[in-house]
Amino acid sequence: MGRNMQFVVSKASTANQADGNGVVWCYEVGQDAAIDEREKEDLSPFNIPKIRVFIPPHVNPRITAQQGLFTVHPLKGSEASEPLERQSRSRLSLIKVLIHNDHKPVLRQQLSELGVNAASIFPDLDGLSSHLQWVESVWSYGDGYSG
Repeated sequence: MGRNMQFVVSKASTANQADGNGVVWCYEVGQDAAIDEREKEDLSPFNIPKIRVFIPPHVNPRITAQQGLFTVHPLKGSEASEPLERQSRSRLSLIKVLIHNDHKPVLRQQLSELGVNAASIFPDLDGLSSHLQWVESVWSYGDGYSG
């Protein structure tokens, strides 16, 4: 969850976010929801009858670092257009974690101390530059930096 949390706390609130709060959705995947290696070759994304979870291959450093997974949704039926959090028949158990805007700076500092920051999530020059800019901004405000 730490890597997902970094996405939530890393940006300042925008005009689209009225209160500037962030949200992390956590979900537990049932055994039959995950697409395993045996199924991948025979399964078409266009005829999936229910929501499934796909763990992508590690084809580039960002995918590896972010440890992400994707949900694949059916094109037809009740699950096709219903938001994930409202679906009762899905095998995904969702928990909504609200991150108040005032808590973002402290959480960002704590995540960085644990090694979760722009440099670790985006292991390239962009990620390193973004992290160094953030470190510089923390130092320039006199808050110090420990991560």
